[in-house]
Amino acid sequence: MDVSNLQYLTSLPNVYQYKEIDYNTIDLFYEYNVSEKFEVNLELSEISEAVWIPLKQLQLEDLAFDSQKKFFEGYLKSL
Repeated sequence: MDVSNLQYLTSLPNVYQYKEIDYNTIDLFYEYNVSEKFEVNLELSEISEAVWIPLKQLQLEDLAFDSQKKFFEGYLKSL
C-alpha cells in the first residue's frame, strides 16, 4: 500500500454504545483506490467480516452508524 495515495475526505462525530455506555467518537473517512479486490485480514475480536460493495449498490439503511450514513449520502451525491 502506497500511503501517498491515501486521501483524507472528512471526519464526523459518532456515538458508539458498548456495554450500555455511550462513547463519543470521531469517525475518519479516507479514500484509497485499488486496482483489484484483495482479501482483508480481520481481527475477529473487532470485526466479523469485510465485504466489497459497489457504490451503486450501497444501501444506506444497511450501514451501522449514523456517521457512515451521513458520509455516504453526501459522497454518493458528489460522484
